[in-house]
Amino acid sequence: MRKNVIVISAALLLTFTGVSLLYAEGRSVRTTEMKMAENETHHFEVKPESLEGYRIPYMNVTVEITDQETGEKKTVELHPMFSGNFHYGANVSLKPKKYTLRFRLDPPTFVRGHARAKMWLHPVEETFAFDASAKFGKSMKIGSKTTEDMKISFETEHAEEMFVIDEKGHHRH
Repeated sequence: MRKNVIVISAALLLTFTGVSLLYAEGRSVRTTEMKMAENETHHFEVKPESLEGYRIPYMNVTVEITDQETGEKKTVELHPMFSGNFHYGANVSLKPKKYTLRFRLDPPTFVRGHARAKMWLHPVEETFAFDASAKFGKSMKIGSKTTEDMKISFETEHAEEMFVIDEKGHHRH
């Protein structure tokens, strides 16, 4: 499929056949489109926030998906993403049946400022029942959790294409 997109603002984005060249701040960056696999059905999103509403980066986030009929399990890593706002996400393949989702968020690895030195020090886990046959519009809330120092939203959307920056594709001008 051939894509030709040109966006002009503070940056210039050119996309041809799934590979994009983004020019901003004196350099060009190559991105590659990650097409959805045919069987990917859902895009899970986890949105951890400080109690003031700031998204928390540098966490390792996974979801263990257990088929409630067979007990079969698989674990998926959710990657840091930005689309409208920072979150962790991944596409998954689910048959239209019931699952148990066990999310795990490990503490962020960044250095904390003085006011946050003792925050987000322990892993957070939460488990939800999830019906992959449920119909929904743009997105559906799976659930939420609030701890003493963060609030977390767990959501799903329909599987979607994503873009990855090609680290070797950086060109300085």
